[in-house]
Amino acid sequence: NLDHLEAAEKMLNVLKGTAGKQTVHVNNKSDFVNALNNPNVGTIITDGAEIEFEDFWGNEREYVVNRDLVIGGSSTLRYVEFHVQNGATLLLRDSLYIDDTRTQGSTYGALNPVEVYANSALVTTDSVSLRTEYGRGDATEGVCIKLMEEGASAVLGSNGLYWAAEGAVYSPASNTSIVINDGTYNAKNETRFIIDSYGDVTVNGGTISSLWTQGSLRIQAARSSIRTLRAAKRCR
Repeated sequence: NLDHLEAAEKMLNVLKGTAGKQTVHVNNKSDFVNALNNPNVGTIITDGAEIEFEDFWGNEREYVVNRDLVIGGSSTLRYVEFHVQNGATLLLRDSLYIDDTRTQGSTYGALNPVEVYANSALVTTDSVSLRTEYGRGDATEGVCIKLMEEGASAVLGSNGLYWAAEGAVYSPASNTSIVINDGTYNAKNETRFIIDSYGDVTVNGGTISSLWTQGSLRIQAARSSIRTLRAAKRCR
């Protein structure tokens, strides 16, 4: 259908955008950050080590992705936020795991593993998982994926787990697009819906605890499971 074609087009575009660029294998923070900041690198492959980003002072946890970039491999990335901007697409693949779970009672801020800004996109494939929990902040923080501005989009095709304190995917901005093709979406608290969007939502698959949208909603029911549904507008 059209959504799968659009998802395939996003993936094709990011692969074209990274073709001919370097593929770098990393196993520590320094090498990862150097690759991330190098415009000649199109693909970063993590080789299995746990990589922790935030320092003791709560700094060095936020990184801007302003070009098409693929991040994959088998590592766990901890205490990090990726801000996708400038019309870029970030593709997460393989068995990559972003785990921003803090200890209970932590005085550090709650983390959003991926934030997507205007005209930029996140794509997930394979068995990518994202998790965030605990830390200071209100109910708008501590979400796996946050669409920050109009024109932001997320195509979520991995079969992994999206688990958060406050919600798996949150779009406070209108005119955004969330397409869910696979994965399990859940949260610890019940302060908001697990998928909570002022933009458009399409569900082609996956297991979702609850969903609310003010925009348009399309569901392919045969391949998806939604326990609680609220649509402020139309459902088709």
